[in-house]
Amino acid sequence: MARGISRTLHVPALAGALLAAGAASAESLLLVGDSNGDKFWAFSAITGALISDNYIPDDGQMAQPRQCVRVPSGTWYIGEPGVGLGCSAADGVIEHSSPGVFVRRVQDQSTGICDVNAICLRDGKVWIGRGDSIANAAGGLNGIYSMNLDGSGLLAVARPPGMVSLRGMAPVAGGFIVSDYSSSSANPANRLLRISTDGQSVTVFHQPEAGALTFPQQVSPLPNGGVVVAGFSGNPGLYFFNADGTPGTPSYYRTQGPTWTVISPRGCYPLENGKVLYAGGTVVGVVDPVMQEEFIIVNAVSPTGTAIANFSAISRIDIAECPADFNDDGSVDGNDLGFLLASWGAPGGSADLNGDGSVDGNDLGFLLAAWGPCPG
Repeated sequence: MARGISRTLHVPALAGALLAAGAASAESLLLVGDSNGDKFWAFSAITGALISDNYIPDDGQMAQPRQCVRVPSGTWYIGEPGVGLGCSAADGVIEHSSPGVFVRRVQDQSTGICDVNAICLRDGKVWIGRGDSIANAAGGLNGIYSMNLDGSGLLAVARPPGMVSLRGMAPVAGGFIVSDYSSSSANPANRLLRISTDGQSVTVFHQPEAGALTFPQQVSPLPNGGVVVAGFSGNPGLYFFNADGTPGTPSYYRTQGPTWTVISPRGCYPLENGKVLYAGGTVVGVVDPVMQEEFIIVNAVSPTGTAIANFSAISRIDIAECPADFNDDGSVDGNDLGFLLASWGAPGGSADLNGDGSVDGNDLGFLLAAWGPCPG
């Protein structure tokens, strides 16, 4: 098996190791949550190269941030499970006006949103994955929730019976593939579920297997309609599945980390070059599943070997430089105005530029203010 060269980044060397932002796609980044620093690191969505070790800095409010999303209006939402199991004042979803600028706590224990391990965008809404260590019984709260882009309209979409702890949530055709995690291998959880966007259909996508995927964490969509899953323990590594739940080709890569023994990934996300970025512990690395190669991007330890980061889930952020240019022709013009007017009154969607859940005069004002050639 081919192996890449390990690279350990010590604290004094970090600043010099950061790559220019131009190394990444102009509009896309992969952000990795760091629970030690309560911040997000940024990596190229194309190659996985390090962009910044402090892209979303600690705002004094975040507690073990997992994932984040950026809505078309520019608002950021950050999901966090807080410290410890169960609900606490630090759990929930917080809002930033720009990276690191705290605005408010949008969802928290008062709205039943604790232990947020996943958050994503689809169909003009924000979707939230809640999962603590108490299995769902009657009225259990673990599962999928949605809210409007402005944070209103919280809805419990699916709370499957017996779900122990939702740890990952990948948007796929017709719904989501989610991981249900238990710390006990004897628990019937540790499975992957397929849940429809209306919450009415919940089916098993993959059952736990001894010696294979038994402790799933993040689940991320693949370009072929399948998913890649971070297997945390049991047999740690990246697991690949087709859209129908059958094993992909290849089906597995054992992540080995800088010492070429084993690393337990918590996060994973496909890169635009066909490889996969993974994160776990102090390590962020890239796996080429076809060539069966692994390359270490960051091993965040101090010169004395102390961990300076604890990496978890990965979020893809697509930043539209010109959000009112709906047809991507480089200019906000009559074509875009026509699209907005045709969407008038719709409950969200790409024409809802300010993210308030309705295409209306506010969005028209946003478009007119951006009229003309896009910047750059």
